Amino acid sequence: SFIGIIVGHLYFFLDKVYPATNGGQRLLNTPQWLKNLVPDAVPKGATRGEGPGNPNSSKGGSSSSWGRGNRLGTD
Repeated sequence: SFIGIIVGHLYFFLDKVYPATNGGQRLLNTPQWLKNLVPDAVPKGATRGEGPGNPNSSKGGSSSSWGRGNRLGTD
């Protein structure tokens, strides 16, 4: 449990922080045999982080009928 936290932080540092501060040199690369074993989860041309959205919406993205909501910090 504690070891997992340490390893997770070390991985994040070596994969994200260190390359950003060291001119883009990545120390951790996925081996090619593993890339060949597991297919890419996102097809070429698709984007990550956004769902398919509402097909009836003209703007794309997702929409919901949760109500109007309330802005925080106002009277």
